[in-house]
Amino acid sequence: MTSIGNDIVSLKSERSGRFAQKEYYSKILSPYEEALYHRIQSLPLSFKDYVWLLWTIKESVFKFYKRNNSELLFHPQKIVVKNINEQKFIPDKNLAVEGFVLNEKLYLKGTADLNDNLHVFFSSILTEDFIFTITSSSENSENLFSGIKQIKNSDYSIQSSAVRNFIMNKLQSVFPLSFLEIKKNNEGIPVLIKDGRPSGLLISFSHHERWIAYSFENASNK
Repeated sequence: MTSIGNDIVSLKSERSGRFAQKEYYSKILSPYEEALYHRIQSLPLSFKDYVWLLWTIKESVFKFYKRNNSELLFHPQKIVVKNINEQKFIPDKNLAVEGFVLNEKLYLKGTADLNDNLHVFFSSILTEDFIFTITSSSENSENLFSGIKQIKNSDYSIQSSAVRNFIMNKLQSVFPLSFLEIKKNNEGIPVLIKDGRPSGLLISFSHHERWIAYSFENASNK
């Protein structure tokens, strides 16, 4: 299955600390994932940030599969993170960073399953301020582009407009002679319209407080 998903969360959120409370994380983590945290104690990752990390992974996986299954509902415990591995972070020319300096704390990769049989790869960047996760159908893809930006206003309408402008600026550089639009299909999935027709390019975007992010992958280039 070819698809893409992403999610970003602000670790400075007022509700961030609640994720370490059992009444909250028990609705997100499966028993396997609670045990997994204790098996990765070599990583400098607090339990609160671990729960936030898994939240971004599960949101990204949900977006990944929702594109091809309009009836799919978001049940965090049905999306299970199977493994998490620390990786060396190598600056990626396909990663655009605006409005801040990227000082990553951890760069992680792994896999997650939906209902025990659907498999997807994820990669996550953790900083002191946010966690950003991308899910894709392959572990590595030269056709995968992402961007992260800090904006000055966290109003929802401004977030939504800013992330669309952010990704559109990049897309216009990829297709400089094309007329581009971003619309949502009946399931609320963003679709790139190129010269009046749906393109073969997969896009995903997210926002939380003053952080916005996009990802896109040109499936037609595979």
